[in-house]
Amino acid sequence: MSPEETDLSRRHMLAVLGTGAVSSTAGCSGDSDDQGGEDGDDETLSEDTADVGSETQITPPDGVPVANRPIDRRVGSMHTSPKYRFEDGDVLNEGARTLQDLGVSTIGVKLHDPSTYYSLSTDWERVTHLRSAAEHEHYHELFRRDFDTYVVEAFAHLGRERPAVDYFHSSFSDDRAGQITEEFRELGEYLLETFDGTGNEIILQDWEIDAQLTPEFPPMKPQGDEIRERAKRWINARQQGIVEARQSVESDVALLGAVEVIEVFDAMDNDGDWVVNTVLPEMQVDLVGFSSHGQIDREAGHEIDTYEKVRERVFETLDYIESNAPKPSDYVRSVLGDEVRPVYLSEFGQPEVRDDYIDVMQAFRILPAALEWGIPYAIYWQLYDNEVVINGEIETYVSERELEREFGDSPGPEDVVGWYLIDPNGDPGTRWYLFEELLEDPEGFDPSFEGLLATYQRFSGLETGHLLELRYDTVVDESELNPNVPEDDSRSLSLLCSSLELSDGTRSVEYDIGAEDERLIFETGAYRQEQAEDFSFRWFGSSDGVTRLHVMSDTPIFENDPVQVILKGQAPEGEVNVTVTVNETELGTVTIGGEHETVTIS
Repeated sequence: MSPEETDLSRRHMLAVLGTGAVSSTAGCSGDSDDQGGEDGDDETLSEDTADVGSETQITPPDGVPVANRPIDRRVGSMHTSPKYRFEDGDVLNEGARTLQDLGVSTIGVKLHDPSTYYSLSTDWERVTHLRSAAEHEHYHELFRRDFDTYVVEAFAHLGRERPAVDYFHSSFSDDRAGQITEEFRELGEYLLETFDGTGNEIILQDWEIDAQLTPEFPPMKPQGDEIRERAKRWINARQQGIVEARQSVESDVALLGAVEVIEVFDAMDNDGDWVVNTVLPEMQVDLVGFSSHGQIDREAGHEIDTYEKVRERVFETLDYIESNAPKPSDYVRSVLGDEVRPVYLSEFGQPEVRDDYIDVMQAFRILPAALEWGIPYAIYWQLYDNEVVINGEIETYVSERELEREFGDSPGPEDVVGWYLIDPNGDPGTRWYLFEELLEDPEGFDPSFEGLLATYQRFSGLETGHLLELRYDTVVDESELNPNVPEDDSRSLSLLCSSLELSDGTRSVEYDIGAEDERLIFETGAYRQEQAEDFSFRWFGSSDGVTRLHVMSDTPIFENDPVQVILKGQAPEGEVNVTVTVNETELGTVTIGGEHETVTIS
């Protein structure tokens, strides 16, 4: 079941509970490209038109092994489809300058259809070929910048102004494969010739191939053998062009080809049929990108409580992808070292506005684990937010005129989804500070909750606080309450909580649990905000029946420790006994029933 379908099921369950609550979801959207098959192409499958063999004509670049590279060569951010800017003119290179200020030397961009992805205050000539896009002065300036690595998403235009991403949905002929090979060969030759002497690494990748296999995406669904076979031939045609370029031009620029997978957990945990475990072993690519934000990032941000468990899950996932990936070629080993592991994080992160600050930071925990595992690159999604909310709907492809009509000079932080390092006000997000700390001291970076909380305190200015622990004698599996929620998506529920009040006997402070509040830091046992008919709330609960909440402030809240806690909420069914501890001092236990009520613990 998709996240959207699961949320609809949860709305039904909450309505049954009498809250009239609803949820909302947001996520990373894909390409805007036309969705159309190849009219007139032969729909029968044929053998691969090209076999990517060994490369002996040209000496490959002699690169630095991944293990010996500084951290700034291995981490960076995607910059595409920004919904705001801070300078006039070329928004593509504005973003590149911003990332250089951060101190990274890796950047991700899109090359095809630049008039869509970098339209803000930028005039683009008509582009019908990837080489003509790369020849544009803005990309020429970009590739001359002081970056070591460019992760470039590219789709062949094939003479059209806006390329299609679904070349293989209904058919994929040998003629079409040959056209794609030729366009990638001509692009590759241009990059190798023009930027020889820079020593750059340029990775040409697709976008989330599992999503491309689903015409009605979202949600993604496993597809049949024939469409996966056509997708394999499409990827191999791209790679053939890359190899032919490498064989024809000697250069110190390293040119690599990659495929990006997104659905891994269902294949790994449930033997579901996805690209990673069906046709990936037959794809003749150099590297495999993993778009992880909907999978391991979500688990790390919301479900896994300790860094040790995050590390274990990251290693398990990357090991699984690597076990299905093609073995690194001589060319890849020359560029990235003999011990290279050919899997990288092509997209990672969680949205800041939609998630809690600490959840966003905890999702960042996958990065040090993945770097330890040996990924050569990690690309954060992304620099400036690529999504805005208009009339309650998340929009990815919005013209500059539409943005001005809806938001004036610029959307505000409340108008975007939260995929950013820099928010619409120009302020750094939590991930910017985490990147700064990781770059400054990779060995000393502490990905534990305590380390992340200390980082949060430093950049937020919130230093003092109180630790509340709620323990429940009842944990209800969500799927038992609502059979429409599958077990894999089911949450452990103990308490629906809408408000919390603390008192030391002389002063009281109340907090809206369902509102966005930087003072409330949930360590474990709390889910995302939801909205009922007349109040907002969160579900509290975990598999071990514990919620831990830090209440922060820039000045002391009380003269003494709180001696009274007032909760407003209800049990998911029946009754739940809640034992409340403040700063390791147990205040007492209270029983909460199935009606929305206010209870006091003192």
